[in-house]
Amino acid sequence: MENKPIKIDLLELKEEYDKSGLFRFVSGYLHGLGKIDSAEALVEELQWRESAGNTLIEEDFAVPHIESSHVNETSIVLVRLIPPIFNWTADYSVNTALFILIKKDEEKDILKNVKKIIKSLAYEETIELLKQAGLQRVESVLQKLQEET
Repeated sequence: MENKPIKIDLLELKEEYDKSGLFRFVSGYLHGLGKIDSAEALVEELQWRESAGNTLIEEDFAVPHIESSHVNETSIVLVRLIPPIFNWTADYSVNTALFILIKKDEEKDILKNVKKIIKSLAYEETIELLKQAGLQRVESVLQKLQEET
């Protein structure tokens, strides 16, 4: 099977959001692209996932993620927030969120690429890149990462 790299969308939001508002915005954005079939259902699933276990992986950086039958195309959306979302948890705000939305029963190649991206989040360099670099640089690094065996 041929490697199908996952493309990333970068959104820089200058409006003020709370966590639920951000979930609604990203779900609406993906629905508009046809990558999900129901924005409302995805918001509910993201909120349920967040209540099951916080997605904050370091101060100022969260990774909301879900595997869902409402996802038509596995998608990664990097959102940079100015201003940050205060009180993502009781003690922490978030200025960068990496949404990873996986289609139910996704192909093994794509799941393998998602795992590579998730594993790369263990490295501070990856997180700093996602927080600061331009879209072309982020895409280039993630592309190379997905090509590695």
